[in-house]
Amino acid sequence: MIPEKPSIDLIVFAESADVRAMLERLPEVQRMLFSTGLPRNFLGPLYSAADRLEIIDVSPLGRLIRFGSSSHFSDGLFIDPSTG
Repeated sequence: MIPEKPSIDLIVFAESADVRAMLERLPEVQRMLFSTGLPRNFLGPLYSAADRLEIIDVSPLGRLIRFGSSSHFSDGLFIDPSTG
């Protein structure tokens, strides 16, 4: 008998024109956020996906996309549109 693979609960974010425009040069990131999805939770408190994407001004980096939170990073987890 082949054991079942563990299931992972994924979140696919609602599309936002602003976020899509910020990621226009990164189709793989768009696919991950809007089609494939990200794990909703991973490794207990180490990672949790946000309910929705947020564009946040982070000095001195500029506008970043917040997609989750972590017990190690109090401000959240972000995507930098300039680097992916």
